[in-house]
Amino acid sequence: MTKISGPVALKTAAGHIHKSEVGGVVLSLESVEEALEVYAEMTARLGPEVTVATMAPDGVEVAFGAIAETPFGPAIMFGAGGALVEVLDDVTFELAPIDHTIARDML
Repeated sequence: MTKISGPVALKTAAGHIHKSEVGGVVLSLESVEEALEVYAEMTARLGPEVTVATMAPDGVEVAFGAIAETPFGPAIMFGAGGALVEVLDDVTFELAPIDHTIARDML
C-alpha cells in the first residue's frame, strides 16, 4: 500500500474498553507512513485488533446498540455518541421490537 484516499481513523478493536480513554482512537491520518506508525504504537499497547475506516464528514456522533438478554427481552439503546456517550449519559433504552414512532421518540 502506498497511498491513502482521504483521511482515515484507526480504532482499537480490543475487548470491552472505552477506546478514547485508552488512546485507542486516532483520527485524520493522511499518509500510509503516519497510519503505520500509529498502528505499531497502538498494537504494542492494546493488541493487534485494529479497524481502519475512512473519516466520515463532520456531523453528530450517535451511539446505537442492542442488548440481547435483559429480564424483559432484547433492548435497543440510542443516544449521544463518541466521547460524549459517558460524559453526557444521554442514552435511552426501549424493548425490541420498536416502530417508527418509538424510534423517533428515542431521538
